[in-house]
Amino acid sequence: MRPTQFSILPLVVKNLLIINGLCFLANVVMAGRGWFDMNDAFGLYYPGSANFKPFQLVQHSTLVV
Repeated sequence: MRPTQFSILPLVVKNLLIINGLCFLANVVMAGRGWFDMNDAFGLYYPGSANFKPFQLVQHSTLVV
């Protein structure tokens, strides 16, 4: 029996793809209705920007490492 394309992926990868898709949809819906924009809250801005907050450097360095 030949596996389908989605069943070839490991369980962890499938779960990460599903979580990523849900977060993207949540961002689109919430930002579209004006409730909460995840890009403004969790995005990394240039230090000269008015949206820059110091905790962003720590937040993004821990996610990347």
